[in-house]
Amino acid sequence: MSGFNNNTENKILYSRDTLKRIVSDIKQLKKNPLNSQGIYYKHDEDDILKGYALVFGPQGTPYEYGSYLFTFNFPNDYPHRPPVVTFFNWGDNIRFNPNLYRNGKVCLSLLNTWKGEGWTSCQTLTTILLTLCTVLNDFPLTNEPGFTMAQEVAVLNYNKIILFKNIDLAICKCYMNFHDIVPVEFHDFYNNIKENIVSNKENIKKSIERLTLDVGKDCIIQSHYSMNVGINFVKLKNDFNELYKKIDI
Repeated sequence: MSGFNNNTENKILYSRDTLKRIVSDIKQLKKNPLNSQGIYYKHDEDDILKGYALVFGPQGTPYEYGSYLFTFNFPNDYPHRPPVVTFFNWGDNIRFNPNLYRNGKVCLSLLNTWKGEGWTSCQTLTTILLTLCTVLNDFPLTNEPGFTMAQEVAVLNYNKIILFKNIDLAICKCYMNFHDIVPVEFHDFYNNIKENIVSNKENIKKSIERLTLDVGKDCIIQSHYSMNVGINFVKLKNDFNELYKKIDI
């Protein structure tokens, strides 16, 4: 495939079928991009077995407008085994989703890392990207086995944490400190992230103002993930207003 470096140093052997399948998956994404669904992908130009993704939090969820980054490491017998997908955690000891561990592990049945119907060679890179988007849903704690809306207090408290940290870390910190905290392999996504915030800054501002009135300040202990989070939408409103002034129109 054109654009890939053929440097053989530290080369990992892979079959012709693996190469053909990865190239096919990339071509499929280029032909039918997922940008309109807030999903962006770029493949490593030096390592055919590596790729990177940016998923914007879907509207109407606690992840709305946030930036979520993933690394794909394909096995040398792909597609007979799924890639290992790693989540870039924004920090602050936050478990952003039951399927996204603090250490970066991504747990999905599709990837053979979660209970349920597992990987088959019929699945593609596109399938994985769309599945990643679906775990960023309205009530993410219900992704966890045993949690339903019957545990309403726990589910809603978890949502408050994610709502706050999504804006605090995956929007504000991401934008203001991008090149300092984000690994260089994701830097090609900077313009996508900036455009997303610029295009939606009025909506983000309105969301913060609503949450400032509805939630204000709170301290939430989420025992299931050992999180003790101080929520302060009043301060976050001020922080975003400072960011808002600096965003290029």
